[in-house]
Amino acid sequence: MPTAYYEAASLDGAGSWAKFRRITLPAIAPTTFIVVLLSVLHSMKEYALFAAINDGGPGTANNLLVQYIYTKGFERAQIGYASAASFVLMLILMVVAIVQLAMNRRKES
Repeated sequence: MPTAYYEAASLDGAGSWAKFRRITLPAIAPTTFIVVLLSVLHSMKEYALFAAINDGGPGTANNLLVQYIYTKGFERAQIGYASAASFVLMLILMVVAIVQLAMNRRKES
């Protein structure tokens, strides 16, 4: 980030919050968009970590949606139910991606 923007904002009387909100945040918005989107997608597939540590916790207290899909589909042989849960997971991820994309487009214009 060029320091000239911050110097110009200081000369105009902008405080640190205004500098962050008007200069820094718009500059890092595209990168933040990708990082948040990929982090959400990555967090939805953390089945192996939870399965290795405690196999879902006491009872089903720590079950993730992906672990729930695996349990229904492969351990209980309810393939149709697991497919429906997978579709719900896809819808959730699509909603997150669309919201992120809409926020990114709104900030660009």
